[in-house]
Amino acid sequence: MASTTERSPRTRPPDPGRDADGAPAIALEHVAKTYRTGRRAVTAVRSLDLAVTPGEYFALLGPSGCGKTTTLRLIAGFEEPTAGTVRLAGRDVTGVPPNRRDVNTVFQNYALFPHMTVADNVAFGLRRRRVPTAEIRRRVGDILDLVELTGAADRRPARLSGGQQQRVALARALVNRPGALLLDEPLGALDPVLRHTMRAELKRVQREVGVTFVHVTHDQGEALAMADRLAVMADGELRQTGAPAEVYERPADRFVAGFVGAANLLTGTVRAAADADGYALVGLDGGPQVRAATTAAPGTRVDLTVRPEKIRISAVEPDTAADRLRGTVRDTVYQGPVTQYTVVVAGTGGATELVVHRQNAGVPAAGTERTEPGSPARGDEVWLAWPPRHAHVLGRP
Repeated sequence: MASTTERSPRTRPPDPGRDADGAPAIALEHVAKTYRTGRRAVTAVRSLDLAVTPGEYFALLGPSGCGKTTTLRLIAGFEEPTAGTVRLAGRDVTGVPPNRRDVNTVFQNYALFPHMTVADNVAFGLRRRRVPTAEIRRRVGDILDLVELTGAADRRPARLSGGQQQRVALARALVNRPGALLLDEPLGALDPVLRHTMRAELKRVQREVGVTFVHVTHDQGEALAMADRLAVMADGELRQTGAPAEVYERPADRFVAGFVGAANLLTGTVRAAADADGYALVGLDGGPQVRAATTAAPGTRVDLTVRPEKIRISAVEPDTAADRLRGTVRDTVYQGPVTQYTVVVAGTGGATELVVHRQNAGVPAAGTERTEPGSPARGDEVWLAWPPRHAHVLGRP
């Protein structure tokens, strides 16, 4: 989809109405959902509190079975909570059926009518609401222009690519001008290249229409690239909510650190209290010591993480104020933009390994394991170093 030029106001659906008192577009208050089969009870969502701001692109991120899709269905009205309250724009909609909630949903399989044209698929909801024909024609034309499918109005879904079908489903949901749009793994059926393209397209459309989007995904890259804010879920609970950079750089616990991006997860004991710069000395299990920002008292057990791209790897000891560890390269994996090194840290008896990502700035040497001249190879002795601000202490359950 080539064009991202500014459109005239006529092609954009009007901004959704916002509550005069500034209420969240979507609010879940102590919401829980338990399924019962005979005597067996399975809790999918546990006393969840969540508020989504009007006009926000919000992502619910987590592994399969964490409760994110159930949460989306509770907002849509396809499921009723066992406990708690669901509000849309300040209105309590708990118990209100889906067709009376001011939200629309886009599913992973798009659910297009194969016997209808693109235009008829998009117009379906408007016709059911008995919108005048002239108004339907205008609104369908406007929304197809917005998603760049004007020339495909008379085609049937079978003649469209996966990305085009996804945009038809998006247009059909938006043409009704909902207060919020719910997207359940909307890019999951696309190939990786198209999925990457459609991230930008979904975000562009959301910015243009100004509708609140709630996007459910297990793909951390999707959530980080698209969301204004995201919530990480596990075992039916919210583990952390915040801007993508905040969640990535300062994960709340080991689960978030390990799920959102690659992470080195380390455990140690505070050996000396924080200095004037706020950094305490932490002895890692196995012997080496590093600095990390924490107010924990000496003797306290702590978990910390250092992201692989924050670590510098070199054959000579760095002449910097960074923390440094000695180690041996156990493995190297060429990944295109970066090479991943797995380094066994010296003095730990092989118990501690760190993963390092090094930017591939040069041309790989053909037929070798090295990405460029001077790069470490398997078996090399190396130094690892990072500024202490990149060692983030995690919360413990």
